[in-house]
Amino acid sequence: LKSISELSGMKFFIPDYQRGYRWTKELVKDLLDDIDEFIKKKQGGFYCIQPLVVKKNIIKSEEYCKKLKELSHEDNNLIESTEKIIDEYSQWEVIDGQQRLTTIFILLKYLCTDKENKYYIEYETRECSRSFLEKIDENTDSDNIDYHHMRESFLKISKWFESKEGYKKEFLENLLKNVKFIWYESVNEDSIKVFTRLNIGKISLTNSELIKA
Repeated sequence: LKSISELSGMKFFIPDYQRGYRWTKELVKDLLDDIDEFIKKKQGGFYCIQPLVVKKNIIKSEEYCKKLKELSHEDNNLIESTEKIIDEYSQWEVIDGQQRLTTIFILLKYLCTDKENKYYIEYETRECSRSFLEKIDENTDSDNIDYHHMRESFLKISKWFESKEGYKKEFLENLLKNVKFIWYESVNEDSIKVFTRLNIGKISLTNSELIKA
């Protein structure tokens, strides 16, 4: 299990074999209502979101290689220093769970005024998706279908909190600490095969999505 706060600073990447963001206002409302009901019950424990299936990839750029070569063998914390560089140039390929991950990001964007509790998310099919999500608000232009749904989700979240102004802080605290993903890290597996296996029996992919995958 991994809480939302534990995702802070992570870089997530949505590969192009997946469909775009398609959550409706009804699905966003259902998620907000569920978390709200969990908070009001005050029974402790945590609210569990369905699995987030990821695979760690390293962006092996020239800068990454240069930093590794500059490490000194005399460094008493060589392993720690190496891991730090690897983490800096790593991103998590999201194989399953991207709709919820994106919705939670949009929710954090609405509730947080800074980047302290946020992670990063980018869609391969949308070059400026990371920038769009980080700047999203009621007035953001949505010039494609993915951005349209992202903006609609933001508007739904904003409307849901309209009559709950004093509730934002409590909701955010619970969201960060008590809302958790089931975290599954895929290692040495073909991402598309895992994606296909996980999506058998779910909403059918369109012909173009099947061809792309």
